[in-house]
Amino acid sequence: MKRILISGANPYNVNKGVVALAVSSIFLFHRILSNKEEAFEICVYNHEFKQELDSICFPEGEVVRFRNIFPTDIFSFSGFLKTIFSKSRLYYLKEFLKCDYVFNISAGDGFSDIYGANVFISLSRINKLCRVFHKPYYLLPQTYGPFFSPYALASAKKECLSAGLLMSRDKESTDLLKNVFGCTNILDTIDVAFSLPYRKMKKEKGNGSIHIGINISETLCNQQESHLFTVSKDYLPIMKRVILQLLSDGYKVHLIPHVASLNDTSHNEYYIHYRLWEELQHPGLIPPPFFLSACDAKSYISSMNLFIGSRMHACIAAFSTNVPVLLLGYSRKFTGLFRDTLDYHYLIDVAGDFSVDNVVNQIREMISQRTEIENAIHERNQTIVKEKTEQILLALSSILQ
Repeated sequence: MKRILISGANPYNVNKGVVALAVSSIFLFHRILSNKEEAFEICVYNHEFKQELDSICFPEGEVVRFRNIFPTDIFSFSGFLKTIFSKSRLYYLKEFLKCDYVFNISAGDGFSDIYGANVFISLSRINKLCRVFHKPYYLLPQTYGPFFSPYALASAKKECLSAGLLMSRDKESTDLLKNVFGCTNILDTIDVAFSLPYRKMKKEKGNGSIHIGINISETLCNQQESHLFTVSKDYLPIMKRVILQLLSDGYKVHLIPHVASLNDTSHNEYYIHYRLWEELQHPGLIPPPFFLSACDAKSYISSMNLFIGSRMHACIAAFSTNVPVLLLGYSRKFTGLFRDTLDYHYLIDVAGDFSVDNVVNQIREMISQRTEIENAIHERNQTIVKEKTEQILLALSSILQ
């Protein structure tokens, strides 16, 4: 039996976007492996699991089993000592060494120092581990860059030149790999979360109202000093005023958190959305649901008439279910994927012309053209997204020969 290891995606993370990457990757590999005669085992490289052997039940009822492997760090002095003197860590190092293929998705946008150097180093560590033990590794569809420090840029170039295949999810990343890093083994594809399974739900209806889903990003509410991107300091007040204006216009507004945890209150959008609902107490404001899975979040978003958000994979959930989406972007991962790859231009930069009037006017325009936008999104899903997803499947199937 051969082993596939997926890194940089965690099915237990509080961020449903990170979960979407893990579940979608497992789903795609399962599709590929179901057509192969040789036996394969799917493994996931993460530190949050409670049981080594686990499974995912997809909305259609199909169950896919996988193995969890705890990450190894032998590159820091403390990490090396922990590995050498811990039976469990040595065990998981041996489990890693049994893997035949390693696929790193770097949390979708972690192959960059935009969130700080530590995030980039942590997500790239497995690439270095593969080189030490002479294991082939491949980078799944993701954003590459931007890079602000010379060290991160040089390190990223080395990681990419050593990879067996580089899958990009947007044109800007592809251009960086070609023109800056000089890579040739590149496949220009799409985010795997477009393939995330979901339950088809009927569009929200009620007294002829338009139902608008809004996601308020905790990352943008509480920007860290290590983050190398700019966000308006009035992000949350502006979002609150946008909601009030939409309610005044007679729309039904659904508060939709995409990061939710029962325990963590510091990095948790559910608390932000729930407190906002409590504060506003408006009959047209729908309280936030607590999603147990990324598939559930995508299913709920699919029932909206329009969606507004800054969480990349919440926006992908909308687009991939033909819901018109207004993106409130903060990095080039939004422009690269939606504007350049999908030719979709309903995007506002939260570091630029981000105001209540701009957002509300854009929403009103989109509502007036909703049918045309839905048709355009459907066409892109049936052409661009479908074609690039098939490219991913063919490339991965070829690697797993």
